[in-house]
Amino acid sequence: MVVIGYIWKVAVNIVILFIVAWALDKLHERAEALVIPVLGIIYVTIRTTQGFQGLAMIDIAMRQQEQLDAIRSWIDGAYSPGDRSDERAIYKRWRAKFYIDACFLGLISLLCALTFFMHL
Repeated sequence: MVVIGYIWKVAVNIVILFIVAWALDKLHERAEALVIPVLGIIYVTIRTTQGFQGLAMIDIAMRQQEQLDAIRSWIDGAYSPGDRSDERAIYKRWRAKFYIDACFLGLISLLCALTFFMHL
């Protein structure tokens, strides 16, 4: 089931890449051929920073919870923290899927930059 999620993520990103390539190919006037690729690069930048910040916040929250569990076990010797292996597995899957997105976002950014510099 996990493999199907990765295949779906790659397939969706390939479709998005082809749509962006098709849209950039349809640009004819110089003004739109310069503005649209810049907007695409801004979009890629926003998505990339949002993704990395989201992953960082989740990682910080997980590590902070581990520290809180350690403090609770020091205070109360009978406290046993719950198993967090499921949360770590979900985080690793999210991270892997974001890295797939990041690779395709990089390709979109290169495509936008190439279109921009070809129409200068």
